[in-house]
Amino acid sequence: MLKFTLATIAALAASPTLAQSVCLPRADLVAALETRWLESPRMQGTLGTSAVYEMWASEAGTWTIVRTNAEGVSCIVAAGQDFEQVAPPPDGEPM
Repeated sequence: MLKFTLATIAALAASPTLAQSVCLPRADLVAALETRWLESPRMQGTLGTSAVYEMWASEAGTWTIVRTNAEGVSCIVAAGQDFEQVAPPPDGEPM
C-alpha cells in the first residue's frame, strides 16, 4: 500500500493543479514527505478548530504545504521547488 501511495503522490504532486487533490491519512502523507522528498516540517499554524496547515521542505529545495483536517486526513495544498529560508528583518523594519 505504501509503495502505491508514494507512486501516486509522486505522479500527482508534479502538477500544481493535481497536487491539490492528493489526500491521505496523515501518517501515510508524512511518510511520503519524509522518505520520498526528504522533507521535514518547517512551520505550522491552525485555522480555528477545522484544520492545521504545515509547510514541509527539504535541503534540496522542494517544499509542500499540507492541510490536515480534524479527522486526520491530510491534503497537499501546494508543492514546488526552490524553498529558501528567509531571515526575519530587524525589529521595526519591513520585510
